[in-house]
Amino acid sequence: MTPLDMRGRPLALHCAAIHACIAAIAIAVAGCGMAEPAPCRAGMPAQGELLRAPAFASLEYHRRTNFDVSRGAGADLWADSKFDFKSGVEYSLVPSKNAASGARYCADALSIKLALPLDERRREMLRAFVQAAGSGTALRPAAVQARVDEALAQRSKYRAVASGGGVLAEAGTVTHPTRGDLFVVAFIWQ
Repeated sequence: MTPLDMRGRPLALHCAAIHACIAAIAIAVAGCGMAEPAPCRAGMPAQGELLRAPAFASLEYHRRTNFDVSRGAGADLWADSKFDFKSGVEYSLVPSKNAASGARYCADALSIKLALPLDERRREMLRAFVQAAGSGTALRPAAVQARVDEALAQRSKYRAVASGGGVLAEAGTVTHPTRGDLFVVAFIWQ
């Protein structure tokens, strides 16, 4: 005899419906927020475009921090390690103003965080980052690179190093409580 629910319908129908709902939720959650957010402004390299460069091949681990109103931003971090990374590229995510495109978020800034002292692999990653991030802007990548190199040599505190055409470049040393000193370079579209 088939077990029945309180309304006299077979319980198997409920199980099938529940399994269908669980499968639909799992599929939806698996795809939620994992699409690459488009840049908010022209000139910013897309994540896939930047990360395809050979200098960034070691950045295998991805972590999405969803947008939170109290923080004012979310982020996509690509790093060389799951927890204590020595190299990472981060895209800051904000709500998209172009709702017609169907995009919920877009990237309005990108940064690179590198553990000090820099080895040759991280130096090459830094050069490739400045070139890629600066090439689509009014900033001259060679001039920004010179200022970044100066900040690195002096271990300057994090500060603005260049601006122009609605883009601000910042660079310098910051101290992380568990990772120690990091050299950070950011390009922020305003």
